[in-house]
Order: sequence, then structure tokens, then C-alpha cells
Amino acid sequence: MSLGWAMLGLCEFETKDYERALVHLSRADDLKIPKQGDYYDVAKYHLALLLIRSAQFELAVQEMIEFLQSGKETPQFTEAMGLAGLRKPLLPKELPATEREVILDVGRAMCDSAERRADAVENDIRELLAKYPNVPQIHYMIGAMLLSSDPDRALSEFKAELEVSPSHPQALVAIAQEYFKRGQFESALPYAEKAIKADSGYFTAHAVLGQILADGNLDVARGIRELQTAVRLAPNQPQVHFALGTAYVRAGRKEDAAKERAEFLRLRGQK
Repeated sequence: MSLGWAMLGLCEFETKDYERALVHLSRADDLKIPKQGDYYDVAKYHLALLLIRSAQFELAVQEMIEFLQSGKETPQFTEAMGLAGLRKPLLPKELPATEREVILDVGRAMCDSAERRADAVENDIRELLAKYPNVPQIHYMIGAMLLSSDPDRALSEFKAELEVSPSHPQALVAIAQEYFKRGQFESALPYAEKAIKADSGYFTAHAVLGQILADGNLDVARGIRELQTAVRLAPNQPQVHFALGTAYVRAGRKEDAAKERAEFLRLRGQK
């Protein structure tokens, strides 16, 4: 069944019916395309391209990391990673020739990071900072690459991104999340507030602001409202339900907390 949806999606891609192709390749992916044979590689690659085209960059990167972990890495794959990393909602054939070098450089760095090639990543970072210090998204991407290994350095890069792109929602959220993890709620708060002003439809911004307000005991009622907004914007994100349930516990709303925890478990496939 999955191969049938994959074949249909690939045919629609060739006829430039991209919206239908995305629906059907996503369905094939949900049904787990067999990893043996060419269809898995081709379908995964084209699904990633369509996610990029529809500006679902984080999902595209997740698809490509899974692909990369199977030992597949080609120039086309590197190019797709670069498009996702620089948040360019384009197909490779639509990419201006003048931007191809930076796209490939970014894609190479992201592949090295995903494969945990530490020495190569350091070289990539030095090259990116030397060649593209004022290109939007570069500092944010470097921060994301460094976050797990060197959060202080990552925080500096996220802040450097704001020097280039003052209203960068993802950088603002990343800074807020890092301060939140450290329990520095007052430091986190203004960045979360700015992220919502930059993009009011960004569910992660509402979620992190809600957590800061509730967990930091700054304004639990408002924190709950922000988390409720995040749930409305992204009802299928289990962690948002978990955070809202935690806020309800803090407010003494035990029944509401139980409902959110149950929804969290359902979405996680545990119930």
C-alpha cells in the first residue's frame, strides 16, 4: 500500500501537482515505505523537497536526517539540506545560481552536524562565519548545531542572529528556551514576548512563553492562556499538551490537568 501512494506522489511531482504529491508522499511515509529498493530513497528525497517548498523546514530536516542515517549522502541531498537550513521555500531547480554556493556550504555543514563529525563541523562553522557573517539564518543555524555540545556558544550565535535579523522568531524562541532551561525566567521572558510579536502564529513561541510564565510563577493564569493558544495552533504536538497539563497542576485544576496528560499519552501512542 505504501509503495502505491509513493508511486502516485512521484507521478504528481513530475506533473507539478505539488500539493497532491505532498499529501500522497506523506501518506506513503506514514505507512512506512520499505527501505529496500530505489523507491524508498526517491520517495524520501522528494518528500523532503516538498516539505521545503511548503516551508515545513523542521519536518524536512527530520526526514533528511533519517535518510542520512541510512548512509545516503549525495550532492542533491546536500543541496536540499541547505535549502531547509536557510529556510528557502524553493525546489532546487528554482534556486538562483548566485545562491548555490551558500546553499551547498550550509547543506554540507548540516550533514556533518547530523552525522556528528565534530572536526568537520568546526571547520564548517569557521568557513560559514568567514564567508557569510551577515547572511540571515547563518548564525541561527550555527547555534542550532552547537546547542547540545556548547549551549553558551550557541546562545551567543542566536544573539548574533538577532544583530542580522532582529525579528527572527526561531532565534528569539531558542534564546528564550535556553534561559528557561537554566531557570532564568526573567531573562527568558522578553525574548519569548518578542517572538510572538514577530510571528503570532508560531505555536512554539506561545508554548515557551506559557511555560516561562507558569513554571516561573510569573503569571500562571496568563501562562495557561498562552499554552492554550499553542494547543489550538498545534493540537497534535504532544509536548504542548504536557506543558499545559503541568500548568493546570500549578493552578490547582486537577481535572483539566488529567485531560491534557491523557491527550499527551494518546498522541504519544501510549494509550
